Amino acid sequence: MSRTGSLDNPDYVLIDLDPHECPYDMIVEAAMLVKRVLDDIGLAGYPKTTGGDGMHIYIPLEPVYTYEEARQFRRLDFAPGHA
Repeated sequence: MSRTGSLDNPDYVLIDLDPHECPYDMIVEAAMLVKRVLDDIGLAGYPKTTGGDGMHIYIPLEPVYTYEEARQFRRLDFAPGHA
């Protein structure tokens, strides 16, 4: 997820929302929740259909972060009451 010239630094984070025994409207609801969190922390995110029955949330990054930093960000719990 990086370009030539910044191979060690990703250009985006991808959140993969796949429906596993849930209706598509729940995937849309999850995407909207991700959008609210991104809005709250001042980042842009863009939904992309997967071609199947899921959705990807594409979050552009400046290529200054390592893959490990991007991976850690993707795993953060932004639910209310969590640090």
